[in-house]
Amino acid sequence: MGVQRGDRVCAFLPNTPHAVIAFLATASLGAIWSVCSPDMGPLAVLDRFRQIEPKVLIGVDGYVYGGVEHDRLPVLRQLLADLPSVQHAVLLRYRDEAADASVLAGPGRTLHDFATLVADDVAFEPEWLPFDHPLWVVYSSGTTGLPKPIVHGHGGVMLEALKMGALHNNVGASVETGDRYHWYSSTGWIMWNTQPGALLGGTTVCTFDGNPGGPSAKTGRVDLNTIWQFAAEAGATFFGAGAAFYANCLKAGLEPAKAADLSRLRAIGSTGSPLATDAYHWIWQQMPKVDGQRIWLTPISGGTDFAGAFVGGLITLPVGEGEMQCRCLGAAVEAWSEPDAAGRGRALVDEVGELVCVTPMPSMPLRFWNDEGNKRYLDSYFDMYPGIWRHGDWIRITPRGGAIIYGRSDATINRHGIRMGTAELYRAVEAQPEVLDSSGGRPRIPRPRELHAAVRGAARGRGARRGADEAPEAGDPRGAVGAACAQRHLPGQRHPAHAVGQEDGAAGEEAADGHAGRAGVQARRDGQCRLRALVRRLCREAGCGAACRLGPAPGRPKPAGAPRGQERSDWGPYPIQLTI
Repeated sequence: MGVQRGDRVCAFLPNTPHAVIAFLATASLGAIWSVCSPDMGPLAVLDRFRQIEPKVLIGVDGYVYGGVEHDRLPVLRQLLADLPSVQHAVLLRYRDEAADASVLAGPGRTLHDFATLVADDVAFEPEWLPFDHPLWVVYSSGTTGLPKPIVHGHGGVMLEALKMGALHNNVGASVETGDRYHWYSSTGWIMWNTQPGALLGGTTVCTFDGNPGGPSAKTGRVDLNTIWQFAAEAGATFFGAGAAFYANCLKAGLEPAKAADLSRLRAIGSTGSPLATDAYHWIWQQMPKVDGQRIWLTPISGGTDFAGAFVGGLITLPVGEGEMQCRCLGAAVEAWSEPDAAGRGRALVDEVGELVCVTPMPSMPLRFWNDEGNKRYLDSYFDMYPGIWRHGDWIRITPRGGAIIYGRSDATINRHGIRMGTAELYRAVEAQPEVLDSSGGRPRIPRPRELHAAVRGAARGRGARRGADEAPEAGDPRGAVGAACAQRHLPGQRHPAHAVGQEDGAAGEEAADGHAGRAGVQARRDGQCRLRALVRRLCREAGCGAACRLGPAPGRPKPAGAPRGQERSDWGPYPIQLTI
């Protein structure tokens, strides 16, 4: 193919060994890797890949999720049609060994079969590269514009991965320790990158592609024990997942140790959002003891931005519920006050402040792709405190040196003078048994902050609109926010998802939020898209079954493929919108 240093190799692949193999091959040549999960839509993928103009595209013909097959050849055709820079297309026949690759043909483009490319052993020596040679491009969505294409270097990522794996996560070379590392992730999340990172320390990696709550062989219903059974069969000693996964295991009343032999597990990792204290208790109660002690629970908090963690765990320190054990080695993290006139903050202890890193870390971005003068890069992290990395999270450094994350500081709700982090609101809403997950956000035009919650079907009878002057009824997430956080944060409105974007009134009339009709409709559509994206994400992370779809409005028919006898209340999440 003639791939050389600096060429971009993009992949549209699931979390299987094929993706790790393709990444290692790319890195060994000094080419630059970038990957998207095949469950992403074509526009989202193009928003990322078009920015870096790949020479090679490696794609999968399809995948299976929750027992349902998904054909991705049409998406691959669209990607190739809109990526004129691609000179070589590689097809991984994962769903159908007889898939016709000729449908991907095009002028100036050579087709290849993945299996043929890896069939023979080829003698080669990896390229010797500078420390700061680009390794991959990952993406972080901003509040405006295209996703930020973040470039990380070989040396910085290697140091960060070895540090986190061997020192903070305490996983060693499998041939010496028997350790095996698993983190449930799609290829679209930065936690996927920790898998090839674990290989640096000689640790065996256990990859899982599919629904963590795949349908039970006995009942055909959602069974969150699926991923735990995989961990047992793979002999994983370190198991990691997003915080929402553990929350949903708790709400499902799961008892994994009764469904699988988890005796080899020695540590549980969590990230993605703050882990609720109830989830700490569930993990300690349900996971096997290690050497007579409760299992080591090591939540981390970091980001795609620097492909690492700022705060994490350490096996020699005590674990406090709701708290991460320490700031990571080489991460000069502090909680800062609002900037003074000179743009400096004051370091805080046992107070909530902005998470800053006051000295550089090796894995911080080399740059953003095609970012002239580093303007977007500097605006993203150094706008509040000149020369100091501001990550955009609220953090409290505890007196004993631990850390608690309170959510995004750029998503803080300030209502009537009381500031509330999103994590506090999430904890209040998600404590309700009907709520699977929630997400906060703001549309592109000014309007109140919105909190979106996906609610179990049983709560649909309470899905009617309720205004600020109406007292929350039993089970209403609005009441949970007011009781747990502050009455001033009692959401002013609540809508069922099917009502979003369906307000009464002719086009052109003033929208309810005071904007012109067209702008108001667009804002409501933005909200609707966020709700749908939220539900799709939770269905993946929480392990909903194949029959689970975006919860229908009352009166809509049962979704196609729903198991016979399945109750309406079990059809899947039913999203509501709380206007804070």
